[in-house]
Amino acid sequence: MQGLHAATILRAVALMVSSAFDVAGGDEFNPHDLSAEMTLTPSRCWRKGEAREAGAFHSNSCWSLRLGPDESFDLVGQVDRLLDQVEPHANAILRAVSHGAIARVGLWWGDDPDDNAKPYLHFPAELLARIVRLGAVLDFDI
Repeated sequence: MQGLHAATILRAVALMVSSAFDVAGGDEFNPHDLSAEMTLTPSRCWRKGEAREAGAFHSNSCWSLRLGPDESFDLVGQVDRLLDQVEPHANAILRAVSHGAIARVGLWWGDDPDDNAKPYLHFPAELLARIVRLGAVLDFDI
């Protein structure tokens, strides 16, 4: 019976999916300016050099909007909801990117993206553009 209980807990944890849209940069990027320009409140926002937990300091600046965790494997639906919130602010995001910031969409299982035990996939924009140019979709069997 204990094995069944452990499997049920593992399955429940695996169904928790979170996502974020981040804009990150170095010394010149001010995420608070981006917030003001977008009129969208981030879930998390910090400047390079600001203190974080355990006496460490942030190595970059970041503006982040998070969704989840949701009890679902509907990754497309969660990313769609995330993009619905940030797409109206595309000009501000593209301006930050043109000045050296990096914009990214992240997906992870659970509620803590800093937990390195989770699977992590990263696809650079150039690779995704190549897939789009071929009229293809990116498909994962998880």
